[in-house]
Amino acid sequence: MLVPGMGVRGAAVGASPSRLDRLGGIGVPTLVVHGTADPVFSVEHAVALADGIPEAELWLVEGLRSRKCRTA
Repeated sequence: MLVPGMGVRGAAVGASPSRLDRLGGIGVPTLVVHGTADPVFSVEHAVALADGIPEAELWLVEGLRSRKCRTA
């Protein structure tokens, strides 16, 4: 799956196998934050991610589009 505007990174994500079956092994508090206007990943994707992680919390941010992640 090629996502417009995602280039090589998007192609790599689309070609990768699903890892949803491994999410149950995450044993730390997890917050999944997802924008409802994300053009790349659907809200359903975020729900599946949060549902797969034990006791994860999901925050949906109305109208937020995807942004590049930055770390401190």
